[in-house]
Amino acid sequence: MLQNIADSIKYCLDRAAAARDQAEKTTDRVLKAEYRHEELGWLRLARSYEFANSVENFLREPGSTTAAAWHQRILDAYNSLALKDAHEECGDQRTASLVHHGPYEVRLVELSRSLPAEGTGHLWLELFDHHHKRVIDSSSGGRPEDLSAAAEALCSKAEYLSLEVTSGLPSIAIIDDDPEILEALDLTLSSHGYRSALFASAEDFLDTAATSEAACLVVDIQLGGVSGVELGRQLSASGFTFPIIFMTGSRDELHRRQAMDCGCVAFLLKPFPADRLIEAITSAIDSKTILR
Repeated sequence: MLQNIADSIKYCLDRAAAARDQAEKTTDRVLKAEYRHEELGWLRLARSYEFANSVENFLREPGSTTAAAWHQRILDAYNSLALKDAHEECGDQRTASLVHHGPYEVRLVELSRSLPAEGTGHLWLELFDHHHKRVIDSSSGGRPEDLSAAAEALCSKAEYLSLEVTSGLPSIAIIDDDPEILEALDLTLSSHGYRSALFASAEDFLDTAATSEAACLVVDIQLGGVSGVELGRQLSASGFTFPIIFMTGSRDELHRRQAMDCGCVAFLLKPFPADRLIEAITSAIDSKTILR
């Protein structure tokens, strides 16, 4: 994948050292900050080469697919920290998400101001509980391979804890073709005591509607393929009585009228505050209980 990887890493480290020397020599605060930022960028690039090279090494080994996938996920998270630095003031600590399971998040953590010349000792992983706002487990940095193994273990723990916490809680089906919206709403609902079932299309939900335990649906109107409104119509025609909360980023009054014609219990314009959604879900669940 990469040729002369050792030379590439050495080049990046040499450029980082040169930028560090310039930062130490200048008395101009603005120039010093620029040189420090340049040093950080070159160090990040060197680490990225090391991660990428490790992914290639993993793939050469039999039965390495899972490890390589985690390694690539860590590399992507690590590179996302560099993108943050391009737009933000560099802080002492940075985090990048690897995976969410309910209120539990496995994330990569970096001490941004203390990047070493070699290795990944400045990186570690933590399992964060968003419900209680605390770290419940962590694993310190080492070789890139060690981080990958630790990430897989923490992810398994997060999944187990999430299942344990959410068992028996009301289930809410979220249907949206934007993966970032799905992830954000999943985290919001889990932090308020709900389970989430995530669907990227109306068709995906229709395939499971007959066995769904959803107490209500949160549906984007402007879905690709079958629209949110058409989903509501099809469910009604098939005899399903799921309370539906429609959401959309469009201010078109036609969408509101169509949603109301489907008998939705709430209509939310994106972006909306979390408490509006929770209030709508509470009302939807209460309405379903009364209908029963």
